[in-house]
Amino acid sequence: MCAVVLRYCMTCSSTKASTPPLWRPAGNPVVYGEIEGERDDVTVVLYNHYDVKPVEPLEAWHSEPFRPLFRRGRVEDQAPVVPDWRALSPAELRSCLVYARGSGDDKGPLHGNLMALRTMRCGGRQTALPHQISL
Repeated sequence: MCAVVLRYCMTCSSTKASTPPLWRPAGNPVVYGEIEGERDDVTVVLYNHYDVKPVEPLEAWHSEPFRPLFRRGRVEDQAPVVPDWRALSPAELRSCLVYARGSGDDKGPLHGNLMALRTMRCGGRQTALPHQISL
């Protein structure tokens, strides 16, 4: 299911997306995307993975695995949890760290890459990129 959603998101970012049949491991399939550029001898590669570690055992988690948690610092430093992030000012919110399953490794960065590509493609840029991009 995640591979289907990822292919859809890549397509929305004007990326030719596919799941090559030779790259289907026992777990989640590889999803490959490509954006053509003016030159085909230069390629920028954006690498991400979209799977996350299993939920079990639940007692190993510092917080509920499917609920984002805001902290005023690093969990390793026993930073306090923010009880209600909606009550924070914008400056306070920017100073917090968000802990959520897969948000930093690696769904958050993957989403950031896709949104950057989408912004580049939808932001009025009508010409081709100067180089290819592979995801």
